[in-house]
Amino acid sequence: MKISCEMAEDLLPLYLDGSCSMDSRNVVEEHLANCPGCHAKLSRMQSDITDGMQMQVEVQEPGLADYAKRIRRHRIRMAEFTVLVVLTLSVMLAVGYLTIQDMYRQAHPDVREVEQGTYNLVAGAVDTTAEQIEQFVFYTNNTQIQVRVLQEEGWQGSGTIMLWNTIYKDNFIQIADIGGGTGSVTFTNLSSANRYKITCENMDGALLTVSDGRSVSFWKSLRAVLGEIFRIL
Repeated sequence: MKISCEMAEDLLPLYLDGSCSMDSRNVVEEHLANCPGCHAKLSRMQSDITDGMQMQVEVQEPGLADYAKRIRRHRIRMAEFTVLVVLTLSVMLAVGYLTIQDMYRQAHPDVREVEQGTYNLVAGAVDTTAEQIEQFVFYTNNTQIQVRVLQEEGWQGSGTIMLWNTIYKDNFIQIADIGGGTGSVTFTNLSSANRYKITCENMDGALLTVSDGRSVSFWKSLRAVLGEIFRIL
């Protein structure tokens, strides 16, 4: 059966797609064998289909590559974030542990034996008066001594408290004025290698409590721990 070029042209898309019947396929192939024009048209159609598929692959491949790159970048960022979180938590736990240790040491200080005649403030505070305080020699390992003042009848409410280093022949080292009836002064930057005396002026009748100023505080211990870390770094 012979068909015209118009009919062959209508059947070519079905022929290429493989959706025409076997009889139609045989007719088209018989026509193509004897018609160079329709055969050339078939070749162009096949070439267009091949080029279109190639373009589609080229368009899809960059898209897949970009998607894969985004996935890799996301995974890298997540890994970096996870490492940062783990390191941050580790540092926080370490600092917290050291802070709790420092709080425990403040609450349970090591009370060492000192020479006879020296009062160890680590063991506890001393209650005395402004007139009697100069009879004491004090030891502290907390680098400070605190003197709290309570007003008693006969005291005018202001005076001077002086700290002396007995190791260096009663060498005067610090002085503080106090007033207002009640209050406290803290002498700092002291050393456990030294021994200290305290004297008062214009404070007759005042009741005093002398201690090493030790207190259990999370924030105080945290500052101490951070200060030691920064000092080491």
